[in-house]
Amino acid sequence: MNHWSLPDLCFLWIHFHFMKLTYIYVKRLPDGLMYLGKTDRNPYEYIGSGVKWIRKIRKYKYKKKDIETWILHETNSEEDLKKFGKYYSKLFDVVNSKNWANLKDEDGIGGSSGLSDKQRLIISKKISESSKNKKKVKCPHCNIIGHISNMKAWHFDNCKKHVEREKIKCPHCLKTGNARNMKRWHFDNCPEFTGIKREGRVFSDQHKLNMKNPKSEAHKESIRLASIGKIYKKIECPHCKKYVGSNNAKRWHFDNCKSK
Repeated sequence: MNHWSLPDLCFLWIHFHFMKLTYIYVKRLPDGLMYLGKTDRNPYEYIGSGVKWIRKIRKYKYKKKDIETWILHETNSEEDLKKFGKYYSKLFDVVNSKNWANLKDEDGIGGSSGLSDKQRLIISKKISESSKNKKKVKCPHCNIIGHISNMKAWHFDNCKKHVEREKIKCPHCLKTGNARNMKRWHFDNCPEFTGIKREGRVFSDQHKLNMKNPKSEAHKESIRLASIGKIYKKIECPHCKKYVGSNNAKRWHFDNCKSK
């Protein structure tokens, strides 16, 4: 078995290290957005690493075959890489142009290191402008307005007001209620389906005593303020024939009515 000597290994490392080429490339997406970058990998397989560039690719789920690539320069010199990177950055004006996804000039360093205050100001301004131009939509349930990406995640079909108002019927006990509570206590968890009855709520003696005690003026005022603006359906008590709000009807009328 042949063994490599230390001088031979050093020679091979130096040879492959300094002969490794770095490519300066331009890439373009189907919507026309372009990106200037550098890589020591296969430039036709490498998709790029810019923040805005990667976000656009992930948002629209572009594949490698959708991205066009042109090689502008190849070198194994770091100084040469910086020189031509800055040259093409100024030539195409990649930072200020809306057609380019670069947030900084291509200087061969990569990432966000080495940014001046002026470059940081340009980057923050560019990001804020792009967020302002995002389409805003209105939720039909709560009337909140926001960016379409956030609204789809937290509103529309997922809006709390929509979920709370949605009424569904249990196929076992035929009760109807809010979707959130019905899914918790009925359907597969319904006592009629499982055969297991839920135990009633047990209150302590102290809790029952507190319920009988008259409410303080502050408590009464908080209840009054909470009910302002709420509209309750009026229903008729079958015993005293009075029309009362549905929120307190069963508490003071029907089975608890004084005229019964």
